[in-house]
Amino acid sequence: NSYIYSNPELEQKYNFKLSQTLTMPHRRTLFKNKKFFLTPGVVPGRPALKQMIEYAGGIVERQRRSYRFIQEQEPLSYFIITVEKDHHLVADCLRNVGVYPPEFIMTCLVRQSIEPEATTMVFRKSGGKQGR
Repeated sequence: NSYIYSNPELEQKYNFKLSQTLTMPHRRTLFKNKKFFLTPGVVPGRPALKQMIEYAGGIVERQRRSYRFIQEQEPLSYFIITVEKDHHLVADCLRNVGVYPPEFIMTCLVRQSIEPEATTMVFRKSGGKQGR
């Protein structure tokens, strides 16, 4: 279709094809049954990321759950999204729980799959039930 927007450079960088992403039937349910906590300093900002997550069926929580609660969750069901300047807010989770940069959300959306290792910066080490 000649009317579909295309950006080959962006598609190559993030390993996706926009025309395929737009036609995927489950794009509104990618984050179904997934919960997210966004730290205050995330870019492009909490409102924009919240909208993206909710559009894909996810839930953004206002307060972060306890470390113990997060550890007890199924793998890849609770995500902490942060930036380096907010690490002090999630310091207890950095070693054993999945803590991801904002790019993780966008990468998941354009690829229409949840791939924790696909982002350039994953603030996590293996361990606990959440680790891989």
